[in-house]
Amino acid sequence: MLGKRHRRENLLTAKEDDQLNNNKKLLLKFVFVVFGLGIAYLFLKMISPVGYKAKLWDNSLKSNLNELRSAVNSFKNDCGVYPYTLDDLITPQGSNPNGWSNGEKVVVPAKLYKGPYFKCDSGALGNQYIRSHNYAKDWIYSPESGSVSFSFPVGKDHEGKDYSSY
Repeated sequence: MLGKRHRRENLLTAKEDDQLNNNKKLLLKFVFVVFGLGIAYLFLKMISPVGYKAKLWDNSLKSNLNELRSAVNSFKNDCGVYPYTLDDLITPQGSNPNGWSNGEKVVVPAKLYKGPYFKCDSGALGNQYIRSHNYAKDWIYSPESGSVSFSFPVGKDHEGKDYSSY
C-alpha cells in the first residue's frame, strides 16, 4: 500500500513538474514578446517624423530663434539701431558693422559695437545658418523691427503648436 501511494505522489509530482515547466516556458515567451515590443516601440518612436527627432528639431529651432533674437536685441541696445543683416551680428570686434536707421543702411561706430553677438563655427551667418543642422534653413530678418523668424516649416510642431507662434 505504501509503495502505491509513493508512486502516485511521484506521478503527481511529475505532472506538476511538467505543468510548472510549461508555465515557465509560457512566461519566458511572454517576457520576450513584451521586451521585443518595447524595443520596437522605441525604435519606431525614434524614426517617426512626430517622434524623438521631431522634438529635437523643434527644440533646436526654438533655441536658435531665441539666440538670434537675443543677439539682435543686444546689438540694438548697444548700438542704438538694429543690425542691417544677421551677418552684422558676427562682425569682428573693432569693426564697423552696418545698422538700419530711419529706413536706410548706416555704419555703426566701432566704439558702440560690443560684438560679435552670435558665435557660429561657419564664419558666416546670413539667412542660411542654423547651428545644430548641416543643411541650410532660411531665416527671415527684418531690420526695421529686428524680428527674426523662418520661412518654414509651416503647420504644427510635435506638440501641436503652430510654428508661426515661435
